[in-house]
Amino acid sequence: MSETGPPRAAEQPPRSDQAPTTLEARLREREAREAATHAAHLQRIEQQRKAESERMAAQAEQSHKALALRLLRSSNAELELIEASYRRRTAALRKHGLTVAIAASLVGLAIYSGVWTLARWAANDLRTDLAALEAQIESLTANAAALKTEAWGVTLRQSREGQRFVLLPLGAEMLNRRIDGRTVAVVPPATPPVE
Repeated sequence: MSETGPPRAAEQPPRSDQAPTTLEARLREREAREAATHAAHLQRIEQQRKAESERMAAQAEQSHKALALRLLRSSNAELELIEASYRRRTAALRKHGLTVAIAASLVGLAIYSGVWTLARWAANDLRTDLAALEAQIESLTANAAALKTEAWGVTLRQSREGQRFVLLPLGAEMLNRRIDGRTVAVVPPATPPVE
């Protein structure tokens, strides 16, 4: 017995005069009925799910076909517009092709003439500049020869280290005299260069 009252039927032990399997048999029957009901319910749910899935698939397929048909119609219309535009432009190009070819030839001829004239002008200008440069070179060469004669062959140089020095011509003689604190060198008279 339980503390609150008489024992319940499930808690009571089977009496020896009753068949011990009656309660168990009823429980098994009940579980079997519940299992059958549950299986039937699951089967109905599965059938509903399949039917809904098939309906949705059919609906999706139908909407895809409708969309594809609309896209196909619109692309065909667009393609027809493009082809008509292409035909119009091709006809216009054929009509004006000779005009364009003549204009292009004239432009090419004008460019060629301009470039040829510019090249001749530049060549003449370069010849004038070249003659002026040659005259200037001759003048500078004469000045250099005169300076070399006037400088008695003395050359000023600077080494890579930055030291400055004077190169005297061959035959120059160093004296032991000083003028203004500087050593004096005697430079021989210039001899004309041998050519």
